[in-house]
Amino acid sequence: MAKRGRPKGSTYPDGPYLDQIADALTRNSAKSANAAIMKIAKSEGIPQQGLEAFRRRLHDKWSAQKKERMAKARERRAEHNRSAEPVVRRNRSTLEVLRSIEQSPAMKVACMHENWPNVRLQTLYYDHPQVRSQKILKDMSAATRLQRMLYKLNV
Repeated sequence: MAKRGRPKGSTYPDGPYLDQIADALTRNSAKSANAAIMKIAKSEGIPQQGLEAFRRRLHDKWSAQKKERMAKARERRAEHNRSAEPVVRRNRSTLEVLRSIEQSPAMKVACMHENWPNVRLQTLYYDHPQVRSQKILKDMSAATRLQRMLYKLNV
């Protein structure tokens, strides 16, 4: 009697589904292969009438390829966990920290701003002794006005 159905090897490419099952089992997000298959069927939108055939097909393939797929999934999981570890730099010298600050983009922009001609002229103007003394006098007159106001409020 002839065997019914498709010939061996002419089935659907279910490799990605089998990898998803293995990943779900290594993450412990599915308690069994069947639960993982049902989760995949739901996410893929498999219609109810084709659900049992989909489940059976994947379950048969999973039973045959379980060991290899789980080993690869564990390797992927270990690689993922290894690459997610933060890189911690400890005991950086003060000089290294200062160099990293000096070479930062924000510091480069600040240095460019300092070297603009109008900013340099403004700095020279405010650093001039006569301008500085006028500023001090303005600040003193503001302080005396404030002192008079406070005195009036207390009387």
